[in-house]
Amino acid sequence: MVHPAVDAGERLLPVVTSQRRWIGGDELRDGLVLAKVHLRDATGAQRRFYQLAPLSTRKPTDLRSQLLEAYVSTAAQSQPNVAQR
Repeated sequence: MVHPAVDAGERLLPVVTSQRRWIGGDELRDGLVLAKVHLRDATGAQRRFYQLAPLSTRKPTDLRSQLLEAYVSTAAQSQPNVAQR
C-alpha cells in the first residue's frame, strides 16, 4: 500500500538530497519518516531517519528530533526484525 505522503516524499528525496531545493531537509525528514511509521514500515522509517539526518538543521537534542527518533525506535521495537543502528 502506497500512501500519498510517502509517494511524494520518495519522489522529492533525490532533489532534496542532491540539490537541496523544493523543501527543507527537516520537513522532508519529518513527513517521510512519520508517513512510513504510520504505514508500519519501520525499516523504511529508520532508513530515511538516518539517511536524512545530515540535512537536518536541528540539533539531535532538539525536542522535535528526539520525538522523531522515539517514533522510529518504537516502530522498530514493534517489528523485531528491523536492523538496529
